[in-house]
Amino acid sequence: MSGQVHQSAAEAAQALTQDLASVLKTQRNIDLNSDPSLRPESLNVPQTLLNLVQTLNTADFVKEAEALETVHYKTTLSPNHNGLGITEGTTPSRAQHDEILFLAKAWLQSIKSSHAAPNFLEVSPNSVEGREPMTLTQKILLQHYLPSPAADTSSIQTLPTGSVISIGIDWILASELSWDAMVATYKAINSPGIFRNDRLWIAGDHVVHPTIRNEPKVKRFVDKAEAAKYEFLLTEYQGMNYSIMHTEFARERAEPGMIAIGSNSHTCSAGAVSALSFGLGTADVNDDLVVEFDGEGKKYLSVDARFAICNMCTEWGAITGIFVPDSITRDYVARRRRKANKSSSLYFKPDPNAQYAETFKIDLSRIEAGVAIYPNPDDVVPVSEKAGFPLDGVFIGACTTTEEELVLGALVLQAGLKKELPLAKGKRHYVPGSLPIVETLRGLHLLDVYEKAGFTRGPPGCSLCLGLSAEKAKSGETWLSSQNRNFKNRMGAGSFGHLSSAAVCAASAFSMTVTSPAELLKQIDVGFWNSYKAKSIPERVPDIPYVEPLPQPHPQEDDSLPTRPSHVTQDEPIHIESKIIVLEDFVDTDALAPGEALTACETEEEFAKYCLVHTHPDFRAKVAAGSTVVVAGEAFGIGSSREQAVSALKGAGVKAVVAKSFAFIYSRNQPSLGLLGIVMPESSGFYQKATEGKSIDIDVEERLIKIDGEGEWSFQLSAIEEGLLKNKGIAQAYSLFGRGMWDKFLGEETKQEKSKVTSKGDERLQW
Repeated sequence: MSGQVHQSAAEAAQALTQDLASVLKTQRNIDLNSDPSLRPESLNVPQTLLNLVQTLNTADFVKEAEALETVHYKTTLSPNHNGLGITEGTTPSRAQHDEILFLAKAWLQSIKSSHAAPNFLEVSPNSVEGREPMTLTQKILLQHYLPSPAADTSSIQTLPTGSVISIGIDWILASELSWDAMVATYKAINSPGIFRNDRLWIAGDHVVHPTIRNEPKVKRFVDKAEAAKYEFLLTEYQGMNYSIMHTEFARERAEPGMIAIGSNSHTCSAGAVSALSFGLGTADVNDDLVVEFDGEGKKYLSVDARFAICNMCTEWGAITGIFVPDSITRDYVARRRRKANKSSSLYFKPDPNAQYAETFKIDLSRIEAGVAIYPNPDDVVPVSEKAGFPLDGVFIGACTTTEEELVLGALVLQAGLKKELPLAKGKRHYVPGSLPIVETLRGLHLLDVYEKAGFTRGPPGCSLCLGLSAEKAKSGETWLSSQNRNFKNRMGAGSFGHLSSAAVCAASAFSMTVTSPAELLKQIDVGFWNSYKAKSIPERVPDIPYVEPLPQPHPQEDDSLPTRPSHVTQDEPIHIESKIIVLEDFVDTDALAPGEALTACETEEEFAKYCLVHTHPDFRAKVAAGSTVVVAGEAFGIGSSREQAVSALKGAGVKAVVAKSFAFIYSRNQPSLGLLGIVMPESSGFYQKATEGKSIDIDVEERLIKIDGEGEWSFQLSAIEEGLLKNKGIAQAYSLFGRGMWDKFLGEETKQEKSKVTSKGDERLQW
């Protein structure tokens, strides 16, 4: 805009028409000025957009018409659904006018962006004769297979366990917190651009809160996220406190058969709608280890219930969880507002006799309410065992707590209020996962119920579940929460958190003691609940048009290796001599990089000051004194997908971590950031010798560990891990070798083999 002030809706429409003509000329080389008939007049902004849509369709600019139809949708949509809320009688402000123009640029850009991306929607209606049985996960991965240009895709029939392939993805997710680290990696690899401007989802939820948005340490994250919106012309920028990162993505964007990766461990939530969604580190790459849910019991589980289950998969060791799609999935997706958000669904199902590592049967009729005891989300006992346990606060919220959970929690509170149960002294707080959920609760008159029960409400965000923003528990307080994690200090330094469902939290909110919701659940408004649930579970279960994967040849960018600078000498062998520092099982990332460090630090040296400061205050001094090799127990690095945990260890001077096992995301962050991680099984006898203070010698080239002359042990390390370590992590490796770095690390023989999917796994990738 040129600074004019609109005096009427008609003048605003005229100005918008002129500016949109300029955008169409710049973005798509469509000249509305060349033909007066292409410059429709209208009396208001919404009609201007619709007229342009009609004009473009008439002129056979179909894709451009679809783009501006989306702009019209976003322009008229309620702000509660992340729209501008402009009606026919509204005169837009200058900011709104500029936002409409931005949306037009972004959605017109998405035409080019989507056209250049691989098309994963071509499938087969029938099974391939003679093909080995595949799981749901294998089928989705095979559908997204990106073969080398010389590959014969007609010969690809199956995807055996251990196969090494390149895959394409449908979505990338980030929060304002993780985007900060992603920007650093992006710049470190010379800003190569993003894969699609319409498939990068950024939602501000982790540290931002309206009351502290302008504080310098928070504003830094907001500014970088806002900059991404304009730099990349993002169509899916969600702004601050509109939705928790995973909530509206699963509700309105993820579709069956898609692959999404996100820089957050709870990206797995989108498995609720049968999308294969992985939480990774911000510089991470690949692998496959999934829990699939199927069986007769699915028909009793709404998509919201499935969301909560998939969300929690990461807490018990899975990379992700995914439900086999059914009519409940299909009907849920079909109810979405925009056609574009339900037109890319692929309904795969596992084959009979597909091979799984293990199969478990869960009897849903025997499930009872439980409580996860501080500080472990998997230390679960029946509610009856903790009944009467005193509480200082109750929290209902976080991404785990779906709309359905919030409704049920409100009905439990309503039942308690009708019984005139007294409200004991204590804190009560709830946070709906998105503004659309707030709108639903308001329409159901349930916001009033929470208020009458003494609850305060926060904006959509991680809130007490992460304890990084304005809402956190105080030192010494004990809370019961419907969030997903309760590690030490997570809800706030010095606080204690126990976990349960929203119904248990609601029942406990009256007496401020842990209370079973069983009696109150018997007294809820069943008619109301059934009416609400009717939209989630259909009465009939018609057949689903299941399909089979049909991998297609896709054009790939040049993977050739750039010329290596002559001064780079990262092929030197890695040899580490040190003293040992011993840590226990289940050292989590919240301890390695505490919450307060995430907003205060940027460099490895800064993060090092916080490394294990709350749980092992002498750790950094020991490392500084020469104990630079950590020997730990099971599941080292469990918890959040914060790569800062690795940064903190590196900054403190740690050179290697040897453990019985690593959490998945952490294990990928280690080599990606250039830190050596070694898995040594307990049965090896290594841990009996690897005690505090002993000398240790690690020879990476020979894959050999020696301890004080008392023995030696061999270990496995993949070619990719070694390549990343020698090149000091993924950022520097990418700057040296480009997209061809994986082939470089695996060797030329693997590069030749990548033209086909072999029947055997590649041991070099089994890290």
